Amino acid sequence: MGTTIENVVLACREKDAASLNALLAAPAAGADIEALFALGRDVVLKGQTPTITDGEASVVVELEIQRETGSERVQRTWALARGTDGLWRLTALPDCY
Repeated sequence: MGTTIENVVLACREKDAASLNALLAAPAAGADIEALFALGRDVVLKGQTPTITDGEASVVVELEIQRETGSERVQRTWALARGTDGLWRLTALPDCY
């Protein structure tokens, strides 16, 4: 699951909609992803704390976000589910900015 979180942040950092969509349990609309990417210039993962229960997980992520107005450190909680292929995917578009 840690790799999924790292890949989500990397996809947000690179503003790679296709990679981000591949990490979601259900694809998000391109316009929604572009709107998300427009909220910041860069993002760095500073930490993650997962809680796993029966094929579902909640992960508190610590992010450092670069915006036009400066840097901001935030915490977000992302929900994940394990697919039938064994891979963890986000249940919703992540608030990575």
